[in-house]
Order: sequence, then structure tokens, then C-alpha cells
Amino acid sequence: MNAPVDDYPIATSYVDFEIDAAFDLDPYTPLLELAKRGPVVEGKDGTFGGVPVPDNFLFGLSGVQTFLALSYDAWRQVAMDHETFSSEKGYELTLGKVFGKTLMNMDEPEHGRYKKLVLPSFSHRRVTNELAKIAEPIIDECLNQIEKQGRGELIAGFAMKFPYLIVAKLFGVPPEFADESERLVVASLRMGADPASAIAAFGQMNALYQKIVDQHKAAPQDDLTSLLLRTEVDGEKLSDEEVVSFLKQIVAAGLDTTVRQFGNLIYLLLENPEQFADLRANPDLSESAIWESLRLIAAGGMIPRVALKDTEVCGVRIPKGAGVYAVIHVANLDAIRWPDPLKFDIRRKRIPIATFGSGVHSCLGMSLAIAELSIAMRAVLSRLKNLRKDPVRWSDSIVRGYQLRSPTKLPVIWDAN
Repeated sequence: MNAPVDDYPIATSYVDFEIDAAFDLDPYTPLLELAKRGPVVEGKDGTFGGVPVPDNFLFGLSGVQTFLALSYDAWRQVAMDHETFSSEKGYELTLGKVFGKTLMNMDEPEHGRYKKLVLPSFSHRRVTNELAKIAEPIIDECLNQIEKQGRGELIAGFAMKFPYLIVAKLFGVPPEFADESERLVVASLRMGADPASAIAAFGQMNALYQKIVDQHKAAPQDDLTSLLLRTEVDGEKLSDEEVVSFLKQIVAAGLDTTVRQFGNLIYLLLENPEQFADLRANPDLSESAIWESLRLIAAGGMIPRVALKDTEVCGVRIPKGAGVYAVIHVANLDAIRWPDPLKFDIRRKRIPIATFGSGVHSCLGMSLAIAELSIAMRAVLSRLKNLRKDPVRWSDSIVRGYQLRSPTKLPVIWDAN
């Protein structure tokens, strides 16, 4: 067995605005206290009922009358009613400027047109069929690199490797772009500390993915980028800019959230050994464990909307022009829907959760994320025998963050061959 690593790096990057340290570590307690006041709570200047709720570069509602939608029903109404609540206006002050047009920040009818053109290339059936061909060999190769070590930091050592390789294979992204793409994703998350560099990173992503599009236009391949470029529906095709935007969203957002959610899943299993033992004895529960981790610690925290007209949510009046944050973390802990909601229970009856959105804005990458996590989880159970906490370094594993939430590290040991 290799000697313990002296200092594992912090494996994940964060939207590093300065926020209250206690809230950073535990946003659940204050937000659940707020939820006791009602399903929707009004705030002013970022403070709701005396609780400062951090903003970040994804959202630009500062100075706007704002509300938190906290119950599952309130969250769902805001997420589902695209005629009343604008996603475009919720994101336009920041994300729309630096990230370009994406499915998450479009309203109808533009959103419907874009999704109609993307869906043939990224349907559940197509993604799962393609993933079945490529994911297992990639994940096995990543595990080959660490299996004999007997210990390691599982986020940087494994989880940060396989999602990019899978997405790159699916979309025909050349391997030589891997390091640059990862660097730009990390830089883009530093909007709080270095906004100029973060905005520059988004611009560099445009240039990087335009090169990939140009390569595919010059020499079409059997991958999803080429399929996106040639898909035509009702005489319409995606523009280069729209294909670049989609690639950027899938790689930047999809890659980061998959890494984080894998970390959340493993962390919860290691912190709940009886559940982990149940999963080891019953590997068919792996997908249930994934969904339960997505409920209890979602990688993303909230979605922003702006009311297009006067309305009500769960009996609370929302005036036209007000901002509404639909809080995923709290909606997923609604005790009316989930008894003992703070308990991690991989045998919990599965019902819809808030993590992947709902309605027209449900996450297009959900199938890819679940399939990747399921294949990776089964491989880890099979290959890293008796996976357990590293007793020397486990105290370094801290779940933190609000909008992007996951463990800083996962120091683990296993029985090496």
C-alpha cells in the first residue's frame, strides 16, 4: 500500500463570493427555519427574515424585490409556469451576457425552437445507447490507474476524470482540448474573486468550442456534435453559435455537476455505513441511492425567475417584475412529501424531486448524468473493494457551498489486490 498523501488538494472549485461561513457549511438549517414561516418568503437586499441568502454570478436580482419559493409546491409552480415566470429575465443580467443563449436562460417560443432542434441529437434513448458503448471502458481505465494504490482522494483521483472523457467521446472533442477546457471551467467559477478573468474564460470557451465546430464541419464524424450540426427540423438548423453554446453548457455545467454529485453520493454512503452495506448487498439499489443523494444534497441550489405579471404562489402575492428564487435545497426537504427528509434512505419511495427542474425547463442532461453516475457507482463497488473512509484524512472532507455544493475532498482507502 502506498504511503498516505501528505496533502490532498481541494478537489472542487466554488463560486467564491464571500458568504457567511456558517451558511456556506450549512444552508439547510436557516433556510428550513425560514420555510416554517410559509412556503414563500419575501426579502429585501438579499436578506429574508433576517437570513442573508448569498447571490452569485449566475443571478442578477440584487436591488430587485425578491421572494424565496421554499416548499416543493411553491418551487414547482415557479419552475413549471413559464408563461408567468421568465427564465431569461432571471438570468439576463449575468449569465446571458457571459454564457450566451442556453436552454436554461431562454423563454418560449425561442426555448421551444432550440429544444426541438437539440432533442433529436440528445434524446434519452440516443444518449443511453451511446453511453452504453463508451462509458464502461473509460471508467474502467480511470479505475485501473488507482485500483492498486489502496488509498486516494476519490474526487480528483477519479470523479474529475471520467465525466470529461465521456462527454468528449460523445461529442467528438479532441483529447488535446481537455486541459484547456478544464482550466476554463475552473476559471469561470471565480466570478466573485476575479470577475474579469471569469468573463474572459467564457469568451475563451467560445473560441475553443468554435474550433471544435469548425473541425466537425470540415470533417463530419459519427458523434453528437456532427449530429447537432446536420439536424434539421421543419427546415431549420442550429447556427454555429447555438451549437457552441450547447457544447459549452454540457461540458461546463454538466461536467461540474456530475463530479459534484458523484462526490455527494460517495460522501453520503460513507457517512451512512448501514446504507452502504445495504447497497453492497443489493447493487440493484445503485440508481435509488443516486436519486436519494440528488434529493438530499443537490449539486445546484436554486433557479432564478422574474414575474412577468402580478400573480400568486401558494397564496403569497408576487408583483410583476419581482424576482423569485426557487430553492432546490429546501424543496427537496419538504416534510409533506418526504417523511424524515434529512435522513439518507436508499430504499425511500422515489417520487419527483426538484433537482433536475420541471416542465419545459427540465434538465436535458438528466439522462446522461444518471447513466454516468450509475455506471461509475457500480464500477466503484466492484473494483474498490471494502471502500471506506481514510481514518487519517477523513476530517478533510467537508461538504460546503450553496449554489454549488459538494465535498472538498474524499480521502478513502480500499482493499488493494
